[in-house]
Amino acid sequence: MDTAIIAEILSLYKKHGWTARQVLMTAELQKSLVSAQDEPLNDIEKRVADIDAIWFSRSAGNGRETWELRLLDPTPFALLDVLDQNLDETERDKALTRIEAQMREFKSRKPSGH
Repeated sequence: MDTAIIAEILSLYKKHGWTARQVLMTAELQKSLVSAQDEPLNDIEKRVADIDAIWFSRSAGNGRETWELRLLDPTPFALLDVLDQNLDETERDKALTRIEAQMREFKSRKPSGH
């Protein structure tokens, strides 16, 4: 994934009120970003993972928050969940981990394009 494309994704989400919260990164993406001078993910929490994706969130109103996991892939794909803002960190992490598992399942079924 090219850093210019990642910057474009971040800009688009920001324009629509989303906040980038966490980046899931494979070793391959980490390696490609190390060589990038103007890395667009500098200010976002990073976590080593087996998929490349970014967690975004924004208010959904009525004390709820929408979380979206956007796959960093040439083919745009995202999964989302709306969570109560009063969830403790453990409960929120369980919900987000469930979405990450669904994303992995999607990736494993998706035929690679090359």
